[in-house]
Amino acid sequence: MPEPELPTNFAPSGRSGADALNAQRREMERSGLFTGILATMPDLLLVLNENRQIVYANRSALEFLGVTGLEKIIGQRPGEAAACVNAEAPGGCGTGEKCSTCGAVLAILASQRGERASGECRLLTKAGGRTDAFDLKVTAVPITVSDAKFTVFYVSDVSHEKRRRALEHIFFHDVLNTAGSLEGFSEVMSEETDPQTLRGYGGTISRLSQRLIGEIVAQRELLKAESGELRPEHKMVPACGLLNNIAEMYSAHEAAKGKEIEVLPGAEVTLITDATLLSRVLGNMLKNALEASAAGEKVTLCASADSGRAVFTVHNCAVMPKDVKLQIFNRSFSTKGADRGLGTYSIKLLSERYLAGTVTFSSEEGAGTTFVLELPLGN
Repeated sequence: MPEPELPTNFAPSGRSGADALNAQRREMERSGLFTGILATMPDLLLVLNENRQIVYANRSALEFLGVTGLEKIIGQRPGEAAACVNAEAPGGCGTGEKCSTCGAVLAILASQRGERASGECRLLTKAGGRTDAFDLKVTAVPITVSDAKFTVFYVSDVSHEKRRRALEHIFFHDVLNTAGSLEGFSEVMSEETDPQTLRGYGGTISRLSQRLIGEIVAQRELLKAESGELRPEHKMVPACGLLNNIAEMYSAHEAAKGKEIEVLPGAEVTLITDATLLSRVLGNMLKNALEASAAGEKVTLCASADSGRAVFTVHNCAVMPKDVKLQIFNRSFSTKGADRGLGTYSIKLLSERYLAGTVTFSSEEGAGTTFVLELPLGN
């Protein structure tokens, strides 16, 4: 007997009952299609029924999902079995608003229309208090077994390849930009004789050198954060002083040209946290806000305290398109082109995994975009 349908924002939410699932599982076992080579192939392989529920999984898929047998996941949809954060919608995997941009759901729905379809899926999982991100390449192929329609769903984990390419692109792009600025100012300085002008150039070169070191350190920290090797160092941090330092540092950034940065008056908040990691998070927030702003616009920063937590906000006037809002914290998603997309992802990764914080945002017409970081005042 089918289960009652729940509300959905995208794909149908209806499910097959236990009897139908067990019959479909037996049909897979009798067919002989999914034994031998397919059972032991290195890529993940699932067979889904007409309601996108799992009725078969090969050994690689079971290992990836962390289960010992099919009985643990039969009837679940792929996102539910993988603990995808978007599968927490009332109707489950495929029914949330963010699912409308998921390459896996789109490929499965295409296969149910009789098409072979491929795509990419950025999977964000949350299990056991730990958040992990995966970049997956998926292929969905329609098949018929005993007059019943199913989807063969292949999954390859390309996370390491995508992450390596993105890290290399960002690192070399940013470092070469800063190093080029350093070279330019050094050449001009070598031809300058006015002492006052030389002092100005010296200050600029010092700031560029600090930024260059900061970019190298930031890449190293992100690599450590993703591998779980990062160890926060907690100390007393005055929030307003930290915001002023970040504002001053980014005032010389190329993204800030023609734009204003203002630190709004706030409460005198002091918290115990890792100052370096917090600076990275807030710096990324500020950089993103500057890049989204037009010339003449203002970006504001503020710190306050609320219910035993420090609250940091970064606001700009621009509004994100809907598709950007749905994917903003996904690793590899970017509005700036291929091999980008680690800025907002690293904000969430560092804040939630290493600073015990939460990151949210709002972006609406007439109000602009505000990112909010909340951290405990003490650890």
